[in-house]
Amino acid sequence: LDTKHDIIENIGKIADEIIHCKMNGISADLFFDAKAKEWLSIILDAYESQKKNPLPNQDIASLNNIASYINDHYAYDISQSLLEKIAMMSGTKLKYSFKNHFHMTITEYLQRRRANIAENLLLTTDLEIKDIAKSVGYKSASRFSSIFKRYKGVLPKEVRKLTKDNV
Repeated sequence: LDTKHDIIENIGKIADEIIHCKMNGISADLFFDAKAKEWLSIILDAYESQKKNPLPNQDIASLNNIASYINDHYAYDISQSLLEKIAMMSGTKLKYSFKNHFHMTITEYLQRRRANIAENLLLTTDLEIKDIAKSVGYKSASRFSSIFKRYKGVLPKEVRKLTKDNV
């Protein structure tokens, strides 16, 4: 399976519970056995649901075109109507199909793309955070920081501090 947000989120919770488990002995064995089965059930459920709702090849190609467009134009405002024209789908079908195929909304896909590019810029350049925010498509550095933290788990200034500490 491709990396899917819902799967990662659920498995992340299980991993966190495992890491913070303070039990030992038989109770720990039962706990870890149950968590392993829960982990496996999440993966199998995602795999089965993907098989149940296959999209036509033409729709998959259209969705991949949308993803490519977003990957290339992440720094700009991308309107829903433009994406509908590119995909040649209605708004409802596009939203449903995109989420079904990529397991995230179009907005989330765009925000993740921007966060990934911004992370690379934070790690490899000396640009100010406000300039990085603008370069990836955010008018507000505070909005950028909150979205970056949502997807990366840390604030941009913390990433910047880490890179300066390691120099």
